[in-house]
Amino acid sequence: MIVVQALAAAWLLIQQPLLIDRTRERADKPTRRAHTRDGMPDPEVTIVDLRRQYVPQDQDPDGEGDGRRYRHRWVVSGHWRDQAHGPDRSLRRKTWIPAHMKGPEGAPLLATEKVNVWRR
Repeated sequence: MIVVQALAAAWLLIQQPLLIDRTRERADKPTRRAHTRDGMPDPEVTIVDLRRQYVPQDQDPDGEGDGRRYRHRWVVSGHWRDQAHGPDRSLRRKTWIPAHMKGPEGAPLLATEKVNVWRR
């Protein structure tokens, strides 16, 4: 049963379009020289970025809004969300929300200790 759940989670992660970013770049100069010396073509390197770093967008730069003011920052761990989509946003799909920082830019980080225990 655990294997099926892991496969289902992996399948959902694979379907996320923003979790992977591939770029092709030329190899560095010493590597290219070595390939040229051995009569091989210049290698191209594929860089795969998994789960790009989340960059929060400040939606209210004036600080006006619902009156809530945070004085520190904290880490929000990654989690699954039932994301609304489709006609009139009536359908739901599982979407992975990567870990990110919450709170105002430049505020001190709230230090907490979190211990995960796996017991059988």
